[in-house]
Amino acid sequence: MSTGPLPEKKHTLQDCLLLLITGAIIYIPFLGIPVWDGNEPVRVIVAKEMLKTGNWIMPMLHGNPYFAKPPLMNWLMAASGGLFGVVNEWTSRLPSVLLMLMTGMSVYFLATKWLAREGRLFAALMMLCMYGPVRAGREAEIDSLQTFVISFILLLWINGYLKQWKPAVLWGLTLSLAGIGFLSKGPQMLMFFYMSIIPYLLLRKRTSFFFSKAHVFGLGLLLLVLALYLLLLLQWTTLERYIHMWLGEGLQRTESKHISAYLMQVLEYPFELLPSFLPCLLFLIPLAIYKDLRQEARKLFDNEFFTFSFVVIAANLPFYWLLPNTRYRYFLPAYPFAALAVAFVFELYLRKMQAFPAIKVFFVKFLKVLAILTILLAVTVIPAVIFLHLKFSFTILFFIACLMISGIVVLYKAGSARLPHVPVYVTAITALFFLVYTDITIGLDKKQGSTPREIAREIDLLLPPDVGVVYEMGYRRYLTITCYLDREVRQVNTFADLKELKREKGGIYFIYDAELLDVTSEKDKNIFLKEVRPEEIYSRKYKSRRRGDRAIAVGKIS
Repeated sequence: MSTGPLPEKKHTLQDCLLLLITGAIIYIPFLGIPVWDGNEPVRVIVAKEMLKTGNWIMPMLHGNPYFAKPPLMNWLMAASGGLFGVVNEWTSRLPSVLLMLMTGMSVYFLATKWLAREGRLFAALMMLCMYGPVRAGREAEIDSLQTFVISFILLLWINGYLKQWKPAVLWGLTLSLAGIGFLSKGPQMLMFFYMSIIPYLLLRKRTSFFFSKAHVFGLGLLLLVLALYLLLLLQWTTLERYIHMWLGEGLQRTESKHISAYLMQVLEYPFELLPSFLPCLLFLIPLAIYKDLRQEARKLFDNEFFTFSFVVIAANLPFYWLLPNTRYRYFLPAYPFAALAVAFVFELYLRKMQAFPAIKVFFVKFLKVLAILTILLAVTVIPAVIFLHLKFSFTILFFIACLMISGIVVLYKAGSARLPHVPVYVTAITALFFLVYTDITIGLDKKQGSTPREIAREIDLLLPPDVGVVYEMGYRRYLTITCYLDREVRQVNTFADLKELKREKGGIYFIYDAELLDVTSEKDKNIFLKEVRPEEIYSRKYKSRRRGDRAIAVGKIS
């Protein structure tokens, strides 16, 4: 009987196929249906501008340089749009999907020496189906890129460190990649990297490795990568302006205007963070219940890879918890290491299952409870759809049927299920839960009335064919709508600017709202009402998923 590399290769191919199918089921359905929201329009507008002008170095947002975030994610979105011929919801979100798949694969392959096949498959599956990564992986946002870049570099670093690569190779390779990774979200990338590496080296009393010539060599390569990009960027801006932007961005992230709001954030953060780790956290329940298992789990710290994963989480969590204005998504680069840490615990269950029969008993009961809840959910979705006055589409009926069948199958197999198969069952049910939830959310969005996409279409039809430019009043006020306009959009900061445009161009069209008049100065308001005197040709109220009720108007200045 063959016990060589062929069976291992076969298992690897099977696991990769399972991960690809799982990722496709979780991330691809409905990917292009929800309208752009949150910060997605910023990334989309910048990517469209890159394709339109051919300038991929200087990010532009409605005619103004956009320095708040580096351009790496915009490059990926523009490349996706260029490949498929259009930047739309599907093509702009596709890079996030691929990045999450790559993160899952990185977890699987870069833990080979320290986890068995079952543990690596567990970690990769949990990485793909945890709520936090799933949400990030379905948005045209930077978080998926940040998660992949930081986790991949940290995994590469710990592999090289434990396998005793030459220090110059280890630091040189990882910090060169960190220089490229800097273009994903800026200094946050380096901060997360060093807040993981430094505590680990301090714990292992290897500070000399940090203060080594090899590290200095790596920093030199990092600075070289950044200098190359900066030299290209300085063709379009000044160094003083670029540094001022980064300082302003950093201060804005760390200041809190109201102490009560900050305290509320500190209290709410764990309740926002913990659910985003589901269903992975459920596999820690036996560890919390059985004292003997907890004693065995202490031995996991003898494994350096587990220790490093634990340090990544423990060192970064307090910072992101206590830093003002943070969200759980800023902590996403730690999620692969959370999946790996729980994977070590799962392997402990596999090793100790004979000595601790309670483990098998727990997971049999766990699968039965999960199956019953799944069946109940499938049944209750039907009256919920009726109560919400939503339509029974083919997709919602299909996913309800899949949930029902999955629950019945898992309930039937619970007593005889092998422990290594439990994560697969949990992942499948989690994926179906999420797809049902997404389908209902899309239905609710449609029920609310006109979407930003439809409002943009109405404005496009209203404007004369020869009008190529529309002006947007105020910084980033209507990006969810202007990102859909077929016309060129330019930002105007004050009503005095409108007056100047009237003098230069004569007739112009601009987007504004009455709310902006409430927060502008009296002088600027008088200019608008008495000197500009626009004709309102369109007004509409609409709901934003993240920003509540909004109002938009289109004015004409003759």
